[in-house]
Amino acid sequence: MPENDENLRAMVAKLKGEVERLRSVIEKGWSYQACDNLNQLFDAFIKTLTGVFPDCKPTFFLVDKANRSIYPYQDEFALAEGRGILWGEGIHGWVAANVEPLLVPDLSGDERFRSDLETPEGIDPATAVVVPIMYDRDILGVVALFGGEGRVPFDAYELEQLINLAYSFGISWHNLDSYLRSQQSLQKILKGLINAVDARYPYNVGHSQRVSGYCRAVAQRLGLGAEGREQAAMAGLLHDVGMLLVPAEILNKKDKLTVSEIREVQKHPRYSFEILKRIPDVEAFLSAIRHHHEWFSGEGYPDKIKGDKIPLFSRVIGICDAFDAMTSDRPFRSARTDKEALDELVRMRGRQFDPWVTDVFLKAYEDGKIISQEVLKAVDPYRSKVI
Repeated sequence: MPENDENLRAMVAKLKGEVERLRSVIEKGWSYQACDNLNQLFDAFIKTLTGVFPDCKPTFFLVDKANRSIYPYQDEFALAEGRGILWGEGIHGWVAANVEPLLVPDLSGDERFRSDLETPEGIDPATAVVVPIMYDRDILGVVALFGGEGRVPFDAYELEQLINLAYSFGISWHNLDSYLRSQQSLQKILKGLINAVDARYPYNVGHSQRVSGYCRAVAQRLGLGAEGREQAAMAGLLHDVGMLLVPAEILNKKDKLTVSEIREVQKHPRYSFEILKRIPDVEAFLSAIRHHHEWFSGEGYPDKIKGDKIPLFSRVIGICDAFDAMTSDRPFRSARTDKEALDELVRMRGRQFDPWVTDVFLKAYEDGKIISQEVLKAVDPYRSKVI
């Protein structure tokens, strides 16, 4: 019986260890999701390894498939500048070439280890475990743990731990990299739309960028977090893409617009909505763009909604758009001064514009966060022409 009890305790201890290992892997996987760039992700991975294996020195190499080499993420090796480790060279290169994990209980007895190339700073390594970082069948990098003199040699259990951590990290790496690439492609598409609007409506050049900056400033003053500020800025940038479907002769007409022409221009929020709803990752602010010409009183367009039923970002875009429009030259009139525009915002406070958002905008202007064309001209008369 005592022997059975001992076996049971050993089994329970092993199960507890396994549960703790799985919990740690899952937690680290979730922590990676908070990263919004690759350097942040890589740093989080190294921090994870240091936390799970506090008595070890982690190393992390990025794969360069074109040159069949790997390069250290951190500059902690005695490598010549620009020098990587070739596939098959050292224990890191062996893992990269063979795409297999490697357990080296005793480095002194392993001929593959290149102490001149792959000894990290701050440790005299005696034992190591090296694992490929994979996504599907694609190798992304190589990670290793080194233990110094006096450390118990790495074993199969620790190898499995590192394999699981590398597996979780590989998925996060692939997902974040794919997301960043898609965002770059999206930014190119959106920039193309803004440039197309500017080309059709020369008097409007720079308007979307200025409104975007005003929206970010107001969103910050409203107390929104980084994500909210970015969404407000992006909505402000894209609010007028529907102008692409408004006839150019109307947009650039130097005489006063007729009633029918005004109605045509007023279709642009719906046009913007229809254009952008086909583009991924803009759902969060689609309704804000559709409703940025609604009035707080319900007299606006296109749906005549009012008050708090108007999305917050729409109310922000509305006042930022109006201020920039009033302080910009148009084919049929000259720009108003900042003071004249601000007076108009106050006059229409509670009718066209949300009172709260109006007060926040005025405060942002007072604090120098709204960099208008008038301000730019005072600072640099040439810069204002290209903003």
